[in-house]
Amino acid sequence: MRASRGAAVLAATLIALTSAPVVTAQASNSAALFLMQPVGARNVGHGEAAVADTMLGTDGIWWNPAGMARNRKREIAVHHGQAFFATSNLLAATYPSKALGTLGAAAFIHAYENGVRTDGEGNVLGVTTNRYYVVSASYATPMGKHFSAGLTAKYVMIRLLCGGCAEEISGNAGAVDMGAQYILPTKLPFTLGASVRNLGSKLRAKDVPQSDALPVIFQFGGRTRLPLASLNRRETTLDLMSDVVISNAYYSPSLRFGADLSYQENYALRVGYKGLSNLDGLERGLTAGLGFKYNSLQIDIARRFDASGNVSESAAPTFVSLRYVF
Repeated sequence: MRASRGAAVLAATLIALTSAPVVTAQASNSAALFLMQPVGARNVGHGEAAVADTMLGTDGIWWNPAGMARNRKREIAVHHGQAFFATSNLLAATYPSKALGTLGAAAFIHAYENGVRTDGEGNVLGVTTNRYYVVSASYATPMGKHFSAGLTAKYVMIRLLCGGCAEEISGNAGAVDMGAQYILPTKLPFTLGASVRNLGSKLRAKDVPQSDALPVIFQFGGRTRLPLASLNRRETTLDLMSDVVISNAYYSPSLRFGADLSYQENYALRVGYKGLSNLDGLERGLTAGLGFKYNSLQIDIARRFDASGNVSESAAPTFVSLRYVF
């Protein structure tokens, strides 16, 4: 009966999440597409399959706030990413409490390299600077032994500047993310997860009549740990995960797969695959990552070896996360 009630709660949550307008897939040229960027080297390493991870930590603010619900320690982290001609940085902190659940806060910036704007004759008019910001606050809590839920409220801002052109475009929007996880009451450890992100107002820019819809993202998937005696004897664990992502910014669903091999919870090797249709861009292909832990310090490194990074090895998108867990 308990398992049935838990499954019913998860089903109701999934119905609520899937009722959001995320399944009308169509390509988008919205200025808010930076919200599709991945955050956290650990998640990039296993193909961005992250929604069912019950120990997400600060990166749960970005992927699925429910993944922070069962955190036992506080965390302060910086997540850095370098891809194409842009860099992204997320500064975040989480604070778990037995009485209140887990609270989280984060500030995100996505910055493109400065460019040069010219007129029709090639004369330089000014230097362009594009910056995108997100400020977030999250709350997550477990509901019994199996079910967890979380919510993130965010404020999105863009600043498109042209020094020397006397032009500036600024815009903002408000949005929320919702997520849930359910740990199945089975001998084989298995967790289901789902999140819907960027539900909110359109991105409106001052003095610009057009407003852009945010890229709404629905992500659901599962994660399991293989109970292999040969691994257990060597203090090693092997986790497998798989997600499906549907968005109004995609023509087709995106499939993500990953594996995480960990030794003594201090060293981790990760591999993954991110699938995208040809119409949805070049950010598809293999991923790989490493993780190291020493006392309270954790560092994760990941690279994407996809179509966007095949120009040269040095051009492969790279992600680094530094955490202090205490």
